Amino acid sequence: MGQVSNFLEDGLVSVVVPSYNHLRYIRQCIESIKNQTYRKIQLIVIDDGSIDGSKDLLLSLSQEYGFELYLQENIGLPATLNKALANYVRGEFFSICASDDYFHPEKISKLVSYLNSNKSVPMCFSKTIFVDENDMVQNSVTASANRKFVGGRIFDKIITQEFHFLPGMVRTSLYDEFGLYDKDIWTEDFYFNLMVSRKYEIGFVNEYLNYYRFPTGFSLKLTTLKVPMAHRACIDMYSDSEYYEEAIREWNFRNFLWFSGDPCRKKFAFKSMLSSIGCFYRISFIKSFLRLLLKWR
Repeated sequence: MGQVSNFLEDGLVSVVVPSYNHLRYIRQCIESIKNQTYRKIQLIVIDDGSIDGSKDLLLSLSQEYGFELYLQENIGLPATLNKALANYVRGEFFSICASDDYFHPEKISKLVSYLNSNKSVPMCFSKTIFVDENDMVQNSVTASANRKFVGGRIFDKIITQEFHFLPGMVRTSLYDEFGLYDKDIWTEDFYFNLMVSRKYEIGFVNEYLNYYRFPTGFSLKLTTLKVPMAHRACIDMYSDSEYYEEAIREWNFRNFLWFSGDPCRKKFAFKSMLSSIGCFYRISFIKSFLRLLLKWR
């Protein structure tokens, strides 16, 4: 990408919305960004080959709200973000909003204020409210997802997946130091968070400033190994870390939890159980073991 920091505008926040087949939600997403209390925003929307009518709506919305819109064939999220960073982003700060999610009106203002007050911190995040397809808050999921959040030196908590945070705000110059996303790693946020947190403190704003779409009936018992294998690829980059063995054990344990009830993934779940046997004392381990034995349809 080159030295992008040489061309960044002080105080400007570049928000990238990678849009893909979210016709129902894209207006809400864009309006939540345009209605921020912080005004110095460059909004960049990139439609990554949607086939649900999103492109026509985006063309209309771009006329209404005056944001930058780019249409492309589908290339995937990491490559789309790289394209934005290499060609379009002009802001001192960089943020991402998925096209089915949306921002609290003060999100950008509060995260910019935090970074301006903490010059040595290169990125920060906040709490997230989980909502269903009708914007109803899912209280139990929200409470569980946010309960362990802390800031500071949190590489150990990220690599062991003690918690995972959604994109907050980054000093764009970080991409000069760390490079762009690996287009072959699907979990680009985990990949980037690990790189940055190993070297720097990460800031945490203890407020609910994100809304994350978590539709009714969504299950963490995934039908594909794409997510966990991408997590494993990221973890393996830090095999020299003192936290590596713990991270692998926790990775296996999470896979056991996710796939124990999936009839098509019993073999994978069984191997994951054996590799996380040290977690046998956890109630969730016992419940997963029973699912492994009893649930076959």
